[in-house]
Amino acid sequence: MVAVPTEAEQAQGGTHASSGGGRAADNLFGPLTIDDYMQYRAKPICTYLERTAPWRGFWMQLVEIIIFILNSLGAVMVGLGAAFVPYVALTVAAAQIARSFLEFSNLSKQVEGYNAAVNQIHNMMNQWDHMTRTQQRTSKTIKLVVNTVEQALDIVAVALTDALP
Repeated sequence: MVAVPTEAEQAQGGTHASSGGGRAADNLFGPLTIDDYMQYRAKPICTYLERTAPWRGFWMQLVEIIIFILNSLGAVMVGLGAAFVPYVALTVAAAQIARSFLEFSNLSKQVEGYNAAVNQIHNMMNQWDHMTRTQQRTSKTIKLVVNTVEQALDIVAVALTDALP
């Protein structure tokens, strides 16, 4: 038999699973236990960062490769003779446009920020996994977990907005 939450429980965000009385989901408003925080906040944030960081690195490397190819193409055109020399300016301009995009998009800072955030959260999760259940519930550990996740999100926000920390 499945327990149906009352309207009061739904309004408070306290929908409970029938088996263990635990939260069915995080409503991003109500209080959470440290176990729920790890399940509904820390792990999804870690998953998001793990999925996003490689793509930021991929796009940064792709633009750097394009810049290298365009600069090399200009050098090759100079070596091929006078017929291609007028087009060298186009390759230099295209390479400079790609370099300007790389600087404007700030991909290098984003890659650095995402990687730092992933490392912080992984280190915290490794510490968490090696703790006993009693140690996991101390106020010191709760502060460590929440501060680590919040700092990781701050690092990503600073990298995305190019703000000062």
